[in-house]
Formats: sequence, C-alpha cells, structure tokens
Amino acid sequence: MQIRRYIKKYKGNIIVNRFVRVFSIDGLVSASGILLLPVYLKLMTQSEFGLFNYLLTIITTFSLILNYGLSVAQSKLYHVYKDDEERGAFLFTVNMIQLLFLSGVLFILYFLKLDYHVISLLFRNKFDYESYRHAVFLAIIVSVYSLILLNYFLTSEKINLVQKYGLLKLILVHGVVIVLLYMMKVDSVMIRLKYSFLIEGLVILVFSYPYLKSMCLRFNLMQAIRSVKLGFPMMLAAIVGIIINSGDKFFLERYGNFIDLSIYYLAFSLSAVIPVVFTTVYNIWLPLFFKENDAAVNMIKTKKLIVYLVCFFIVISLVTILAVKLLLNFGIISSEYRSVMMVLPIVLLTQILSSIVPLYSNYLIYFEKTYLIPTVGFMMGVICISLNLWLVPRYGIYGAAASSLLTHLVYLITEYTIVVTYIRKYQGLVHAR
Repeated sequence: MQIRRYIKKYKGNIIVNRFVRVFSIDGLVSASGILLLPVYLKLMTQSEFGLFNYLLTIITTFSLILNYGLSVAQSKLYHVYKDDEERGAFLFTVNMIQLLFLSGVLFILYFLKLDYHVISLLFRNKFDYESYRHAVFLAIIVSVYSLILLNYFLTSEKINLVQKYGLLKLILVHGVVIVLLYMMKVDSVMIRLKYSFLIEGLVILVFSYPYLKSMCLRFNLMQAIRSVKLGFPMMLAAIVGIIINSGDKFFLERYGNFIDLSIYYLAFSLSAVIPVVFTTVYNIWLPLFFKENDAAVNMIKTKKLIVYLVCFFIVISLVTILAVKLLLNFGIISSEYRSVMMVLPIVLLTQILSSIVPLYSNYLIYFEKTYLIPTVGFMMGVICISLNLWLVPRYGIYGAAASSLLTHLVYLITEYTIVVTYIRKYQGLVHAR
C-alpha cells in the first residue's frame, strides 16, 4: 500500500511526468553519446579528439553569447502575454532581434576577418583554422537557433516536439557522421564539425514550422526593448561564463597540448549524463518556476529539488566511475586514456555543483535583478583566472579540474547568499503590506 501511494503521488507530479517524457529521449541521447565514445575514440586520434572538443567548447560558448539572452527573455515573458496575437507578435519580435543582431555580428567577424584574431588568442597550439572556418560559422548559427527553438518548445510545453526533435537528431547526426568517419578516413575533425551541424540545421528547418506558425508578423518596439533589457545582462553573464566554464580548457590548451585536452574532455564526456539530466529538469522546471508568485514557496521547492538531484547525481557518479574502470580494463577504451580515472571524480563533482548554480540564478531573473548575474560572474571570473594561473602550470590536467571545482563551489555559495537575502527582503515587504 505504501509503495502504491508513492507511485500515485509521483505519477501525478507534473515535473516527474514531463521529466520522464523528455528524458526518455534526452537520456537516450546522453547514453548513446557515452556508448559511442569508444567508437569515436577509435576513429579519431587523441589530438583530433582534443581539438574537436575544444572547438566545440568555443562554438557552444559563442552561441550562448550570440543568443543575447533572448531565450531567457522568451521563457520569462512568454507567459506574460496571454493574448495569442500579442504572444505571436512577441515571438516574432524576439526572432527579428535575434536575426538582426546575429547576422550583423557574424557579417563583421567574417568580412573583417576578426575571427582569426579570436582564434589566435584562444589557441597556442597551431592548427589549420582556415580549413575549418566555414564549418565553425555554420556551427555557431545552428547552435544559436537550436537553443531558441528548443527553449520555445519547452516554454510552450510542447513536450512531444522535444522528443521527436531529439530522436531524429540522435539518429541522423550519429548515424551519418560515424559512417562518414569510417568511409572517408580523412580529417575526422572536419567531418564531425561540418556534418554534425549541417544535419542538425536541416532538422531545425523541419521543426521550425510550428514555431513560425505561432508567430504574428508584427514587430512590437516595446516588447523588443523589454526583451533586450531582460536579455542583455544574460548575454554579459554568458561572456563571463566563458571564463568560468571554459577557463580551465583555455589554460590547459595554453600550458599543455591537444592530448592533455583529449583526456580532460573524455572525463567531461563520460560525466555528460549529469548536465543532460539537469538540463532536462531545468527546462521543465523553468516555466513552472516563473509561474509561481510566492518566492518563499519557490525556495522550498528549489531546495527539495536540489536534494533529489544531488542524491541522484551521486549514484550516477559512482556508476560512471565503475563503468569507466571496466571499459579500461577490458580495452574498450584505449589505455592511452587511463589517466582519466584520476581526474574523473573531480569533474563529476564539478558537474554536480555547476548544475545547482542556475537554480539559484533563476531568482535574480525572477526578481528582475539580472544585472547581478554578470556582476557576480565577473567576480567568479577573476577567481577562476587566478586559480588557473596558479594551478594549471603546476599540475596540468589535475590543476585545471581543481580550479574549476573550487570556482563553482565559491559561485554556488555566493549565489545562495544573495538569493536568501532577497527572499528575506521580499518576505519583509509582503508582511509590511
């Protein structure tokens, strides 16, 4: 009877239901990525694996910046506009801003060749960027539109579309890329970079129809100003996020080589299930979070969610460590990557901490204090750079992992302290009324 009661309780929970539906695909994507890792490690050299993942980090980072925080504005304001026509005009306005800003920046970067200066700053180890240039620009554009499209599906609670999108992308991207890597036997970095994002771009075109259909072709200046005011601090936060989330890779590339990066990125790839689970929960949680008007109630729910997540992530971490040890012992993962076992526990713990931070950052959006996000981020950036300059030259991969862990720990403590202060202030104002 007790078990039945628990099943009935969680069966009716909207977060659990949506998580199961979305994670049925996201979990498959994550599992396939980990299961296919030995295949990619066989089809790519260590240097190629390190270079590809470092490029992917740069692409992901720039796509977050060039989204200009508009996906956050979309999440926050979508439910504010109740009328279908007004909401449709809002979606059209957001996408017009996205198109104008993105095309403007990429046009300047491309024709003035400013991207070469960026690459020279981010890479100490030499590689032929010229041959990858068009693929990198394609990847940035696809990543930006993938972000805003998926955000719309989740914000508008179109879970079935999220499932179909994820499944189709999984089958096509991995299927085509692995076949091409096996058959062509040329530059594996170029094959993965070019064809992964080309196929994903085609999938986005197919799934854009319901998004475009929901728009009303009317640009609203007031909505545009409100979206930019809300999103701009998030863009600044994304810029600071380059330092916090990619600083360890940057300094490791500078003081090491692509082989060092390959081991470090393997640890992150093996721990990818944690951010995948969190992203699924976060995207489901966000619309429900912004619908709640009582900040104190939101905090109670947030703490409860964090307890569940941490317990689940600890179990996942232990299983991951055991599985990787077995894969190395049976030779499924090459012995060249054996040192990953030393860095993997640190990376797993870092992934857990970095997953909790956004749950508290949401409150700064909730209270419309988004200017604090880049302010706190800047402080963390200074701490991150200092730790990396101290630890990476001395301890290499382990120094990079330790600096990332310590930065995210300080980040979490700082965000929690700020949020608790604002909630107490909010409760004081409520009682005063």
